[in-house]
Amino acid sequence: MRIKQVKINGIRGFYYLEDSPHIIELDGKHLFLYGENGTGKSSFLDAIEWCLTGEVEESKTRRVDKREFLINKFCDKKDAPFVEIIYVHNGQEESFCRKVNSKTKFVFEDLAGDHFIDTKRIENFVIDTKQSLWDRFSTLLGFEDLIEFDRRLRKLKNTAEKKYQEITEKLRQQEKELEGLENRMAELRGKFKDSVEEDLEIKLNEEENRSRSERFKKLQEFIINLDGIIKELEEKMNLDEKLKEYKSKLANAQEMITEVEISEVVNTAYEYFKKTEEVTTCPVCGQPIEYYDVLRRLENLKENLSKIINLKSEIRKINNSIEQKQQSLLETAEKVKNLYFHLYKKELTLHA
Repeated sequence: MRIKQVKINGIRGFYYLEDSPHIIELDGKHLFLYGENGTGKSSFLDAIEWCLTGEVEESKTRRVDKREFLINKFCDKKDAPFVEIIYVHNGQEESFCRKVNSKTKFVFEDLAGDHFIDTKRIENFVIDTKQSLWDRFSTLLGFEDLIEFDRRLRKLKNTAEKKYQEITEKLRQQEKELEGLENRMAELRGKFKDSVEEDLEIKLNEEENRSRSERFKKLQEFIINLDGIIKELEEKMNLDEKLKEYKSKLANAQEMITEVEISEVVNTAYEYFKKTEEVTTCPVCGQPIEYYDVLRRLENLKENLSKIINLKSEIRKINNSIEQKQQSLLETAEKVKNLYFHLYKKELTLHA
């Protein structure tokens, strides 16, 4: 809110004029009061403070009755001294009038007190570190929004602290109740031991330990089998890689020789050319040939043929090993699933 106008009549240094109260306009951006002592500066501020808050700190400081402090000494008993303010709040112009003998309350009365600093408190401000004085001084500097935010924050903090204390107290009570229940349970347990069997708890503990031991063995067996699956999977992966490598080699070898079925012909021709040197014509078609060129090609064909035969043999072995590993994995996986179900009573899904 922002005060636009103040009307004062019969308060402090302002005489009472029935139809013509003293009017002070506050439409400017700033207000400066200046004048010699006794010209009404303090009276003006006291009047505004009383109108907005219903109190005057100066009267409390002097220990003077508030009514006696406020009413101008030239007022008659029939006069009705008052202070009226015209202010703007949320864009709307409103007014409030406080009379000496009236008990009306200003709508912002609880907040207005933070906007006044009496003389002695101003004098002591430099050595007083109380937060309330700083708030008032900050308000005078135009930090209303900041002060309002801080006020609400403190209020929320107080509310939170109060709530925390309430919750803490409830927890403390619940802890006491729980402690009482635990004591009661201990008492009942003692009576149960006396009336039924003193070593019942020992037997129960033994049974529980035995159950834990069996569970541990099952879990250990589960882990061992799981490790077995991991190792066999790794071996299978290695075999798959090796098979892939041999197949690649086989494909490369097959690219170098068109038909494996000519192995016997190749061997026979190689033996023939090896024993018979300086052959100049083909024994099959009679065409002229280069002896050493044909011998070299036959050697290459024989070598590639040997590689193909060896690779096929290795591939058969690897395929047999993979089949065995696959079967072993299936059997181990079945064991793991059974152990898992026994331990957790849930089905375990394993993907090969």
